[in-house]
Parts: sequence; structure tokens; C-alpha cells
Amino acid sequence: MNPDSAKLLQRPELIKIVVSALTQTIASYTQTKVSAGAPYIKEHTSASDLAVIGLVRLDSAEFSLELVLGFSKNVFIALYENMFSTPVREISSENHDLAGEILNIAFGSMDPEFRKLNMRLNSSFPKIFSGAAVNEIMTKIGGQGIVIPYLTHDKKPFVIELYTGNSIQTDWQYDPGVKRRG
Repeated sequence: MNPDSAKLLQRPELIKIVVSALTQTIASYTQTKVSAGAPYIKEHTSASDLAVIGLVRLDSAEFSLELVLGFSKNVFIALYENMFSTPVREISSENHDLAGEILNIAFGSMDPEFRKLNMRLNSSFPKIFSGAAVNEIMTKIGGQGIVIPYLTHDKKPFVIELYTGNSIQTDWQYDPGVKRRG
């Protein structure tokens, strides 16, 4: 296990902040009741059955946290339809940005909570992938992650996965004025 993962696992309050912010954001903005299951550690070794993912990297002086918010097609479409009262049949470049918006809004809730712990986080701009690009990214993730399984009120599953260090190899982009870790 890399040193950043060890630090994260020793700080369950950090995981609780992420779970709380995402649970509240999804419930509030998509008008969908969701519940988080118990986090577990997963060695990432394979592709995924997710249809859309949002990625964001959070950097602090202590560690970097890479967050994956992943949905199957049916869950994503249900959340989208609940939020916008607009029926959709497919995930497209026009609607998949919802995953990034959820991450942006959730970060707005996480940031003050992390600051209460004297942690300042810089957030990358969210990156959104759907279709074949999901498996391309997910097969490149290295190392262990923390998986938080979720269920919607009608028992549809989705996940949040947390990785540390440089587990996700992508071109993270930040506001030009943001100083970031390593």
C-alpha cells in the first residue's frame, strides 16, 4: 500500500466528509434518496461495468485524493431525469456532464469541512468519461482504492471510489492560480 493510502485509511473522518457531501448533493440536486454502504478496500485490476464516470483530484499538503463517481446507465439516466424532469434514453456528451456538476457541488460542501480539520484542498476541474472511454480510464487505475457502494431508494447501485497518490493517470487541470501538490 502506498504511503498516501495508509494516511487516508488512518483518517476515516476524511472518508466520512466525502461520503456525506456526495450523499447530500445527490439527494438534494437529483431529488433521489440514496444511502451509502460500508466502505471497503479494493485492489483495482480490471475494467468496469460503469457507463459514466466523473473524476476529480483533490490535493492537500498531506496527500492527493482522486475521486471517481461512477454510474451504470440506468442509474445515471434516472438521476438525470429526476434532476431535470426531462426524459433521456442514452448517455451523451450533452448530458454526461451531470457527473462533473455533482462533483463540483459536493466539493463546495467538502471544502469547509476539510478546513475545519486545518486542511486546505485544491480541486482539479472534473473530468467526465462515458462509453468506451470509461473502460479505458478504469483499466489504467493502479493500486488499492476505497470503494463506497451506494444504493438509490429503489435499490439501484452506484459507487464512489477513492484513490490516493497518482493512481489515475490523466491530464489533471486546475485553475491557473492554484498552487498544487507534486
